[in-house]
Amino acid sequence: MTWLQAFRQDIGRYREAGGPQAALRLVLANQGLHALLQYRVANALHRSALPPRVKRPLLVLMIAWQKLVEMTAHACIPYRATIGPGLLLGNLGNTFIGDDAVIGAGCEIRDGATLGVAGRGAQRGSPRLGNGVVVGERAVIAGKVTLGDRAVVAPGSLVLCSFAADTVVARNPAFPVTREEDLHLLVPGLATPRPPARPNPRRAPAAEGLLLSSA
Repeated sequence: MTWLQAFRQDIGRYREAGGPQAALRLVLANQGLHALLQYRVANALHRSALPPRVKRPLLVLMIAWQKLVEMTAHACIPYRATIGPGLLLGNLGNTFIGDDAVIGAGCEIRDGATLGVAGRGAQRGSPRLGNGVVVGERAVIAGKVTLGDRAVVAPGSLVLCSFAADTVVARNPAFPVTREEDLHLLVPGLATPRPPARPNPRRAPAAEGLLLSSA
């Protein structure tokens, strides 16, 4: 897949999230797509077979472009990272992706999330995310850990170990949570209807006597 094909799938994810829009208008108006366009072009250059004397000066220009994106969009996506097509970046704000991070297709990384380098020796590295993974706001995934396909990281969580596919993790340090719990974690402020209060049989006779005496 070429960088342009991958970027078209990125645009498609943004259309799914925000409604149908013209591609050019979407690219010009969305900072997340600014960051992804810079990454796609720079990564394609990094993986190209151009001779070093040609590639190195061009990579310097790509790094300058990356720094400009970091200042305007507040997102750091190094060209050495491996990112599948169809990535959706949330409202950007201090989003950081490590140099050797691997992100599968169709993932979503929300604002303030970090996929950082951690560990020592052979265990040092960046996270690897499967396909369809969702990383919540201000979540941190640190080190050489793996999240399986469709895993979900709740906002504000700290992930320091690997989790299997279809797992919802939350809190600091993160651990798997039940489906009933993650509704509150992933959608803060969600109100769960409470069952109606049951009458207390011990108090019923007293209440009945009070009504009869008052009559």
